[in-house]
Amino acid sequence: MRPTDRAEFLRTLKGVAAIKGKELTPEALSVWWSAMAAWSIEDFKAAASHLVSTCQFMPTPYDFAQLRKAGESTGGEAWLEVLSGRALVPGSRAARAAAIVGGQQAIRHADIETALPHIQRRFLTAYEELSDVDVVREALPQIAAPEEFKRLGGGFTRIGVTR
Repeated sequence: MRPTDRAEFLRTLKGVAAIKGKELTPEALSVWWSAMAAWSIEDFKAAASHLVSTCQFMPTPYDFAQLRKAGESTGGEAWLEVLSGRALVPGSRAARAAAIVGGQQAIRHADIETALPHIQRRFLTAYEELSDVDVVREALPQIAAPEEFKRLGGGFTRIGVTR
């Protein structure tokens, strides 16, 4: 959000709190503002409207994050994309999960009855693991970046090779 959105943000959040019978302290409002900084005011208002009617209690920033997560492909949807034969977007979660289990080419040529069910299970596990870490890695790269990409002693080290 932009600084100019703060008043509308506070009006919306205080409205949600009033409906849910809660009062928000200045400290809580500050934390909310920080937690929702990556959202547009329009998306925040739409999500707040949805959550006020679907949450029994006062929603939290976690509830907003879950709405965003619902917009991502599920493991099953990603698996269908892998099987389709269309080129996967390089670096996408589906492409990385496919690479973890041997690559899209190997998946598409696996024996349907004996190997493919096991590969699918491993793909879905990898996809879910990546789903869990991608959000954190994106939001906090200085804390949660893979160890191989952290800056060490003036250079990047990747699996023991200094550049």
